Amino acid sequence: MSDAMYTALSAVKLKEQELEVVAHNLANATTNGFKENEISFSSILSKYQDPSNPHDTPFAAVGTESVNFSQGPTLPTGNSLDVSLQGNGFLEIQTNNGTFYTRNGSMTLDATGNLITPDGGKVMGAGGGIQIAKAGKIQISTSGQITVNGENQGKIKVVSFDPGQLEAAGNSLFKPVSGASPQADLNTSVLQGNLEGSNTSVMKNLIKLIEISREYQSYQKMISAEGKINEDGSSIGKM
Repeated sequence: MSDAMYTALSAVKLKEQELEVVAHNLANATTNGFKENEISFSSILSKYQDPSNPHDTPFAAVGTESVNFSQGPTLPTGNSLDVSLQGNGFLEIQTNNGTFYTRNGSMTLDATGNLITPDGGKVMGAGGGIQIAKAGKIQISTSGQITVNGENQGKIKVVSFDPGQLEAAGNSLFKPVSGASPQADLNTSVLQGNLEGSNTSVMKNLIKLIEISREYQSYQKMISAEGKINEDGSSIGKM
């Protein structure tokens, strides 16, 4: 197989991977607390296994995916149980599948007054789950302190991680990588009556989608051309 064929085939595979990432970002452009994925590529050398033809063929390695944790827009909702985090912190959520972390501050109360996410995960406070046992005007301070009619009902736990210590777990949830542990975050502000929107730029990803399509078509044409050359060469060799 020619060097050009190796390069084109590896590039097509990477464009397919890049397309999946961009499509995922666009699908979550309106998902609260969503952090878009990014992908980076590197060029590596592949050794031919034929000792009689020892040379290197450059081709693109599999893309490396990462999460862009930049701040999303603040979206006012007026809902007293919605919060937006301003800073690098995360809410801690306890689910049947374990502990996760999120920037999606959409919360509600279950039948017994437990503060939960729309999916039923418990929102953690400093001493465990938060239960609001009385009716009244709910206020949440910028430090996460919850009061009802002026009476303390608990404090929302806000934690942070060092860069690279969280990985996406779906539904705007994140989980720590092996060995990582959360740290108390005193620098993140909690804004009541707001949510953090997705940090995905629709325009940027749409432009990227067009670029991927054009590049994919170019590599496919290259593969077709190389295949035709190989077929013509084989035919001449049999004459």
